[in-house]
Amino acid sequence: MSSPPAVDVAPLLPAAQPIVSRAAEVYLAHSRPWFVGLIVHGSALKGGAIPGCSDIDLQLYLRADAFDEHGDLPLSVALAIHRELSGIDPAPFQYIQCYPLPASPIDVMPRFTAPVPGGYHVLAGRLPIPEATAAELVEDARMALSAAAGPRGAANHLLQHGG
Repeated sequence: MSSPPAVDVAPLLPAAQPIVSRAAEVYLAHSRPWFVGLIVHGSALKGGAIPGCSDIDLQLYLRADAFDEHGDLPLSVALAIHRELSGIDPAPFQYIQCYPLPASPIDVMPRFTAPVPGGYHVLAGRLPIPEATAAELVEDARMALSAAAGPRGAANHLLQHGG
């Protein structure tokens, strides 16, 4: 059996490095049969993390056969990952967030925006999809802005806060 891929946390904020390293080991151990790549993005990489509020943002790319017909991982795998992650203290971050994605998410997730050049770091494996282009980012922003002006009563949701 091959050894797990090396995990490169060097570019991350020092406070994030041990947390991401341990979380990556968990994801790699339980996704090894399907593993393609693991990336980090957001404040754990770029800075600006707010202690107790910011999360650690990860994307786990797996072969398509890791997912069932609904796009979910096997429950036993997800439970095993969750059980091990629960032993990791994410402080000073609030939590670890990881999205498992098929190695070609654009085929199954049409509104998926690929990672932005310079805005992510490959922790292990490889990024299996092309980075987002400027045109894709403009279109994504246009769609988000048009949705914000969307449904009647949406302004009332702005009165909520917290949690």
